[in-house]
Amino acid sequence: MAAYKLTDFSDIYTAVLEELKVQSSDTTSLNRIKRMVNMIYLDEVVPASRWFWLYGKTSVYHKSAYYSGTVSVTPNSATITLSVAPTITDGVSGSFLNYQFSVDGTNEIYTISAHTALATAITLDRAYNGVLAATANFKIWKEYINLPTDLRETVEVWHDHSTTPLEAKGLQEFRRIVTEQPKAELRPYYYCTYDYVDPSTNDGETESDRYRVMKLHPAISIFNTSLHIDYIKEATPLDAAGDEPLMPLEDRIVLFYGALSLAWGSIGRNPEEAARNRALFDNKLARMMGKVQDSMDKPRIEPDSSYIVAKRGPKINGLARRPMGSSGGGQSTYSAPSYLAGVTINGANITGNVTVASGITIDGRDISADATSFDSHIAASIAVHGLTGGAAVVGTTTSQTLTNKTIDADANSITNIDNADIKTGAAIARAKIASGTASRVVVNDGAGDLSDSAITTTELSYLDNIEAVTSVTLTDNTAAAANVATWPHASYEFVVINYSLARGAGNRETGQIFLATDGSTVAIAQTAANLGTLGTTFTADISGTDLRLRYVTTSTGTNVTMKYTLQKWI
Repeated sequence: MAAYKLTDFSDIYTAVLEELKVQSSDTTSLNRIKRMVNMIYLDEVVPASRWFWLYGKTSVYHKSAYYSGTVSVTPNSATITLSVAPTITDGVSGSFLNYQFSVDGTNEIYTISAHTALATAITLDRAYNGVLAATANFKIWKEYINLPTDLRETVEVWHDHSTTPLEAKGLQEFRRIVTEQPKAELRPYYYCTYDYVDPSTNDGETESDRYRVMKLHPAISIFNTSLHIDYIKEATPLDAAGDEPLMPLEDRIVLFYGALSLAWGSIGRNPEEAARNRALFDNKLARMMGKVQDSMDKPRIEPDSSYIVAKRGPKINGLARRPMGSSGGGQSTYSAPSYLAGVTINGANITGNVTVASGITIDGRDISADATSFDSHIAASIAVHGLTGGAAVVGTTTSQTLTNKTIDADANSITNIDNADIKTGAAIARAKIASGTASRVVVNDGAGDLSDSAITTTELSYLDNIEAVTSVTLTDNTAAAANVATWPHASYEFVVINYSLARGAGNRETGQIFLATDGSTVAIAQTAANLGTLGTTFTADISGTDLRLRYVTTSTGTNVTMKYTLQKWI
């Protein structure tokens, strides 16, 4: 018997073929009949009512606003920089693409057009229009949620933190409410369902991955909110032979009547049969629509919440539906009740007196009882704030003696330390000792203490006339005498030169050169110890006012490196 029921797509179009006496081998007529079945199903039956068999339910997640740290904003620049990088939990994959952004204290809202996941740099949809700020407070939030791909229209939206469902608004009314308070901060109370979005823009608009967007208001909240949605499903076309319509089995004959009303008119060319089947279709559809489910709500007229607030708000201020924003423009229509319970106040300023009854605790403390000891606690200067052993609070100008304290010289300025304050074992480096008497040397006396001793005139003259080590290069194969160095002969009558020569590998020489001059002639003498062949000869002469030490070298292919120090006296 099951084979004779109109159960699936194949049963329906086969029954139409048989009624028209069209062979299944006539693929052209078969395809036309399949199309007619879908036309009746999708274009006439499904839109005719909110059928209970199209109901669906889902829950979606609305993320709390992000406001960690601060943000750097620059006028006329679309780039902003967060001080704290978002984490993977702060957005879908850590990215704020298409989220909303606004600086606290302003009503201007921007859309984030580019953001790499977990990055601090963000690009806005337009240049920032506010004032320059390096550490501005801000909020980033998502004003919409993506709906299921099979959702055709919403029936009811609610969350677990309100006694009434969210109120559906058309685009214009929703925009008016948002404009009144663009940055209201509460869990959502209103929603508006937008048109379809196709995430794969290069594909057709009939794709199954299309989804609708639901915008929320208020959309800024410090809490995450799960939204529950009752909705009407989007029926999919009947394609494969075994596809079944979503409607109950006993109602599927309506597709048979509807398809026949079209087929008799176009394929069978029989208007009487077409009209008869159309009447059967209309009657069946009417009976289907008359079967109201027990759980279905009856239509009713309900005043808009905006109207109620405007007309009766002053009488029921504590129950006004419209949420109050923290920084939105426009006149608020919400008045908070006198007493709040279980409320988190984020960043609020309490400007009046707050009276707490005796026995009421805040974080486990009875403020009324503690208040009796506040004044004595404030006046106390010993053993307060956790100090033990009778320790006193240290004042900036009070004369006090400190014990058992560690003072870091790098983190403090220590002044007025003299010799009496320094212990013998301090072992102070000599470089930090103050300057002593000129022309004296530091010595250790018989007890090991440091002292100074005067330098004799002979020692001073000797030390003053020792010059630093000088390094020169003597060029290879210098046949004509060249200068090693020159000195004014008036100041260099007696000269002793300690020198070393290095030429190539293994050729080394060290020695002394003695020079004496009367200003017109020069006497030179040389003593040396050498290894290998240096090929270097020194001479000396007077040129004008200069005493010259000169050299010649043989040709070995290698220059000579000479280092010397000079001692002279007059």
